[in-house]
Amino acid sequence: MKTLLRTLLYLALIVWLGAEIFFPVVAVITFNTLLPDTHTAGTIVGELLRIVHGMGLVSGMVALALLALFPAWGIYKPRRVVAPMALLVMMIACTVYSQFAIIPAMERDRIAAAARSMQPTQPTPATSTSTSCTIEASTWKKPFCCWGWLRWRWWRRRNLGRTGSRNWGSER
Repeated sequence: MKTLLRTLLYLALIVWLGAEIFFPVVAVITFNTLLPDTHTAGTIVGELLRIVHGMGLVSGMVALALLALFPAWGIYKPRRVVAPMALLVMMIACTVYSQFAIIPAMERDRIAAAARSMQPTQPTPATSTSTSCTIEASTWKKPFCCWGWLRWRWWRRRNLGRTGSRNWGSER
């Protein structure tokens, strides 16, 4: 029973964090594919963000409920679940803020930008005639490359020691 409940906890966290990691990849592909039509790309990304936040809220509530019940069921000691519960509450609060404060503001800005783009305007020398929003494909790769480099440094230090060389001929 303990294994099943821990598996449910880890599954809830994996679903939530996996969706949060997968979302930037989908957003970059969407923006780069629909570059000329940023209104459609914004609509698609907005809907995806709502879905990701919904998954996050459900997964966060499941994980929070399980962590709250673990001490009562004798799986963990109460003091061991306080810090994870505090972090989950902070993550849920950030998700709620993003879902109900940031996304509606983004939607208003997207609609206002679409309305401005439909109005015929005469460009003046002081204004720019072309505005486009592009996302570099390499921007989402930077955190992964940094994580890979840190992981390689950790492995190298662990396996090769601080000197950087390993004596392969001798046994430890």
